[in-house]
Amino acid sequence: MLTNTRNAGSSLSGPSASWRGSAEASSIPTPSAASASTGPAFIEFESGHVRPIATSPDGNTLFAVNTPNGTLEIFDLTSGLPTFEFRVPVGLEPVAVAARNNAEVWVTNLLSDSVSIVSLTGTPHVVRTLLVGDAPRDIVFAGTPPRAFITTAHRGQQRSDPSLASVPGAGDPQLTTPGIPRADVWVFDPANLGSTLGGTPVRIMSFFTDTPRALAVSPDKNTVYVAGFKTGNQTTTVPQGRVCTGFQPTKPCTLADGTVSPGGNPGPATDSQNEPAPAICRTERLAANRARLLHPFLFIVSGLLYSIVWVLLSRNAGECLFARPRNFLHECCCS
Repeated sequence: MLTNTRNAGSSLSGPSASWRGSAEASSIPTPSAASASTGPAFIEFESGHVRPIATSPDGNTLFAVNTPNGTLEIFDLTSGLPTFEFRVPVGLEPVAVAARNNAEVWVTNLLSDSVSIVSLTGTPHVVRTLLVGDAPRDIVFAGTPPRAFITTAHRGQQRSDPSLASVPGAGDPQLTTPGIPRADVWVFDPANLGSTLGGTPVRIMSFFTDTPRALAVSPDKNTVYVAGFKTGNQTTTVPQGRVCTGFQPTKPCTLADGTVSPGGNPGPATDSQNEPAPAICRTERLAANRARLLHPFLFIVSGLLYSIVWVLLSRNAGECLFARPRNFLHECCCS
């Protein structure tokens, strides 16, 4: 029987670090109807994917995170169709993978608060585990020289570890202090990860948003964009059924359930060719007093409006000298 060992914080190497498909895969027994469980329905819990699939720069290899299994699946693409080749144990709940080059990929492990660096030389295996902030979600490479950018929450035991005392941005997260940013981006130099147990970042950058998720890189590799899942910008989504018909935002109406809605869609009612606009839900920023007035009628779906963060990279050091907020847009300039 095949078993899988999850690795949350140690490096793996050698033949035991991964196994090859085909013969091994065919030895897995197929459960029959008679052996099916008669217990309660199985409910699977796993972390949300952010960047679950990636390809190598040469396009010959496909990487996919197997979140509930805690592994990285590797497929060969040279035949034109994905052919399973290797399965590499990484950390718990991997949610994102990015290829640094054709010989190395990095995997963020949300539950382990770690990043697994997987070497593809010989038998693929984990060669280094980086310890980062709480709930790392995404990773990209950008800048000249290249840097690795990893989104995490503004908390976690590693950011205040004594080994990071000299790292800019590290230290006490001040969780109970008002006005402190709640999103971090850990920046590593892939060519110099440091000698500390969990690796030494170049710096830890903090931004005024919450639950940072996806990252994106500009075509010239000099700008990194960070999406905040919970921006705290006082926006809410109102379902179509709670909005009055038409485009009169200040004219109340009585809904089918007998409740009163304060108005319709703010418009515009037509497009540039005078074609009528469709009736859709609305996303609105609410003043505090209006939020209290509408509270019984609102269904808050999510704060999916992204807080875009610009990280301009230095061609020499890749380190930002200062950051300044501009409303919900945070810009970090480098020289």
